[in-house]
Amino acid sequence: MGYLSGIGLVTGVSIWATVTLKMELIPDIELPVRSVITIYSQAKPQKVMNKVTLTVEGAISDIGGLRHVISKSREGGSFAFALFNYGTDIDRVNSINILLL
Repeated sequence: MGYLSGIGLVTGVSIWATVTLKMELIPDIELPVRSVITIYSQAKPQKVMNKVTLTVEGAISDIGGLRHVISKSREGGSFAFALFNYGTDIDRVNSINILLL
């Protein structure tokens, strides 16, 4: 009888814990990364790099807390991926506008 009581007790406590305790299996973490995608229709990769990608990289490199930038230029556009140090104010990063002329 003691064995069944133990199983019942463990089951009851498990159900109570599942219902009443708040548990987050995946915490809300904002990774300090941002990306910039540009479109420059029908432009060759070299022109995209010179007119767009280098300008974007220059603007990103002025942001405090930057750890690393990876960029790729191809025909018709470019992609830049910026990795920041943890603790960087990402809202400030998001508020920065890059003007391309």
